[in-house]
Amino acid sequence: MKSVTGEGLSFRKAKRRWTIFFTLIVISLVSLLSLFIFVL
Repeated sequence: MKSVTGEGLSFRKAKRRWTIFFTLIVISLVSLLSLFIFVL
């Protein structure tokens, strides 16, 4: 049980980290795109 709960927690943490990473990438891409359009 202990190992299973530990795995679940680590998986949840990794998922959260990936979600934050993906959000940061999306924000940076959108800002770059808007900047490109503004420059053009």
